[in-house]
Amino acid sequence: MYLTAHRIFSPATGRTGINAFRYRHGEGAKVDWTNPDPTVVPETEPGELASDEVEVAPGGNLVRSYLDVVAHDSTTVTAITQALDRFRASDFGSLPAVLRGAVGVRFSAEVGLAPEARPAEFDALRERLDRLLRSPPASTWRGLEPLTIEMKVSPDEETSFQLTHPAVERLRVVAGPDWRPTTIRVRKEVREDLAFYQGDILRELVRSLVPNVGAEEILRLGGVRVVDPAGKLIAEWPIRRTIGTGYCLNCHQHNTLIGSGAAWTLVGGGAVWKCTSCGSVQNNNGLWVATLS
Repeated sequence: MYLTAHRIFSPATGRTGINAFRYRHGEGAKVDWTNPDPTVVPETEPGELASDEVEVAPGGNLVRSYLDVVAHDSTTVTAITQALDRFRASDFGSLPAVLRGAVGVRFSAEVGLAPEARPAEFDALRERLDRLLRSPPASTWRGLEPLTIEMKVSPDEETSFQLTHPAVERLRVVAGPDWRPTTIRVRKEVREDLAFYQGDILRELVRSLVPNVGAEEILRLGGVRVVDPAGKLIAEWPIRRTIGTGYCLNCHQHNTLIGSGAAWTLVGGGAVWKCTSCGSVQNNNGLWVATLS
């Protein structure tokens, strides 16, 4: 089991909130569950996403603080609570703070958070994990069909993006009576310069197609996907297929990294993480961004 809560800030909207995720591992994970390492399991064996609570739509956000808990799937709530109580009584002066044992814990926050404010921040993240552990909600957006944008490429290689009719009908409820669907056309060279199918560029596309509907509302409707005329998936937001962790330094999405693969190389070697969204490779889990924000 891997539980994680991040306090997130969205530079695009100014929103702040806590996103929490619960992952299950089953019996195939290569983890010593008698003493799971909270600095390793989230990066290399995060498990499969089971439930989540999302307050701030993912993508392009900054991590202000995070709390990770790792333990065997069968670990009781009482055992996790006791481990968090022991951790809470420890010194938060040196971050990230780590507790090892049958329940592993890791907590960190940005440098700007005063030491005397760290216990309260830990409590806020813990409360969200406790709620997710005791009463996991039905994940609403993951159970919905995403809003679909159809992409077409003309003979002169101009690319157009247009919401499908079912997506338009669903959006009318939240977009307001004055909203009129539009089509966005992009020249090939502009599309390539913007790396159109990576990271937050898809969110920018959605903002242009539906300018008066916020990202959180789009998320509640199931997110978005871009398909070609044959229905082949080109891009999606949020990433539904990810079972990753961390923070991608290229496309700025959370929980999209998977750990060391032999075919992934970086100059200098060392541990490697690859983003399941944009395909970029980095030599750390990206959560250090929180300490530099």
